[in-house]
Amino acid sequence: MSNLTDRALITGYKGEQTTAFWLTVNPSHRLMAGGREGLIGLLNDILFNKLIIKSLRTKENTRYPGNFAVYQLNLVAGILQLLIDDVRNPLK
Repeated sequence: MSNLTDRALITGYKGEQTTAFWLTVNPSHRLMAGGREGLIGLLNDILFNKLIIKSLRTKENTRYPGNFAVYQLNLVAGILQLLIDDVRNPLK
């Protein structure tokens, strides 16, 4: 399954504007990050946070050896693509 990504300009509770990012990891789960710093934190969690990694494992993506690594790599690629899109073409 390909990752579905989206971003939108939102206004925070103090009136500041920031970009919100969404990444669909499977049909029932979406990850959300606010701003580039949030995306960097999400990237760090997907790569190194054992609790997050454990929660991303499902029967489908761990059925064969190497499946989860490919799944995890797709998530990383989706986050990097969001970062690249935001740097090249920021929402105003």
